[in-house]
Amino acid sequence: MIGVILAGGLSTRFESEKALHELDGKPFFHHVYDAMLGSQLSQVVISTNQKLALNIEQYCQTHQLNTKVIVDDTQYTNQGPLAGILSVMQQVETDAYFVVSVDTPFITSEAINYLMNQYETKKSLKLQIDAIVYQDDTHIHRTIGIYKHTLKPVIQTALTQQNYALKVLTKDHVQFVDVSDVGEGIWYENINTKNDLNRALKRR
Repeated sequence: MIGVILAGGLSTRFESEKALHELDGKPFFHHVYDAMLGSQLSQVVISTNQKLALNIEQYCQTHQLNTKVIVDDTQYTNQGPLAGILSVMQQVETDAYFVVSVDTPFITSEAINYLMNQYETKKSLKLQIDAIVYQDDTHIHRTIGIYKHTLKPVIQTALTQQNYALKVLTKDHVQFVDVSDVGEGIWYENINTKNDLNRALKRR
């Protein structure tokens, strides 16, 4: 299973490039990379857009991050996380992809490993499962989830129909894992604005 960092968003609400925003001396995507590197994932790739690709590649080279940067397919430019996932699926074949959005910079290796273990357990029980994602009392955290390669045609159909919502990946054969199983904290906080970041930092 490989890790996929989704770092190609437009960051409109954040008002600056979220992927490159520094937190504790490192950009958001480096924090997600470190969590993935410390987990059981076999490889980490970064999915981004043409605008950010050069900056991210240069940073990875300078800081010796062992990762591959994958640019969104030009056919699906600026079409959201589904396009990013599809671009990775087209270039790196594997059974399943652990997807984490760059706006989840507090994600931990523990949370990644826990979901992977849940996935492997259900797989060993021969359960039909295409996706497994975290949820809390009010939200489904689809940008912290495992998606099987079998969902590739689902993504292609959705993009063709201009349906860009990640919820198309959790319609069938999906398992939900409560964030409380991992523990309290801000590890699953989704940072959309600088106010979100400030609130999270106060709770850290």
